Amino acid sequence: EMNKFISGTLRYPSDAVERNVQGLVVYTFIVEKDGTLTNFDLIHRA
Repeated sequence: EMNKFISGTLRYPSDAVERNVQGLVVYTFIVEKDGTLTNFDLIHRA
């Protein structure tokens, strides 16, 4: 479910698409009991 949600809501910036910008970004976050996301932390960006 989580991967399906992320894939369905992730938006790639149009200017990055036009310039063929690619990379990997890794975040961690906590899913609270009410479904909200908190404590985002950037782990890796390349």
